[in-house]
Amino acid sequence: MTNWLDIVIIVLIFYSAVTGWRRGLVRQFFDVTAVFASYFVALRYGGEFIVWFGQYVPLTRWLPAWFAAPLPGGFVLGEVIVRLIGFTVLFFATRLFFRLFSGLLHGIFSLPVLGTVNGLTGMVLGLVKGLLLALILVAVLSLVSTPFWQQTLEASVVATSIHYWWPIVYQQMTNYLLKDLLNTV
Repeated sequence: MTNWLDIVIIVLIFYSAVTGWRRGLVRQFFDVTAVFASYFVALRYGGEFIVWFGQYVPLTRWLPAWFAAPLPGGFVLGEVIVRLIGFTVLFFATRLFFRLFSGLLHGIFSLPVLGTVNGLTGMVLGLVKGLLLALILVAVLSLVSTPFWQQTLEASVVATSIHYWWPIVYQQMTNYLLKDLLNTV
C-alpha cells in the first residue's frame, strides 16, 4: 500500500529527472557529482565539523541536554540530532559549492546545436540524482527510531525497496552517526 512517504520519494525522483532535462548535461553532471561528493564529505568530515561548529554555536551542547531520552541501543537522541545537523549542514554547503562552480561552466558549454542531447543526458543524470537523494533520505529517516517514522517507513513500498537494494548507505550513515556513541554507552 502506498503511503505519503512513497509519494514524496516519487515526486523527488520525478522532479530531479525533469530538472535534469531543463538544466542539461553539464549542470546535471556537476549536480550528481555534488551529491556523491557532498555525501562523502559530510560522512568523512562531519565529526570534525561538529567540533568546530560547537566552538561558535552552543547548540552542540544544548541539544544533548535537551533531548536526553535514550533511543533503542542506548544512544542519546540529542547527540544523534547534533550529528544529523552537522551532516546536513556540511552536505548542503558542499552542494552549494558545486552548484556555483557548475553555473560558471554551464555558460561556457551552452551550445544550441546540442540542446536535445544535452537535455536527455541531463534527464538521465537527474534521475540518478533523484534516486541518490531518495536513498539518503530513507537512510536518515531510518536512523530516527521514533514509532512514527518506523511505522511510516515500514508502510512505504518505496522505502522498503530502497532498504532492500541499498543497505550499504544505511550502514555508512549508522556508522557515522553512532560510531563514537557506541563507546560511551
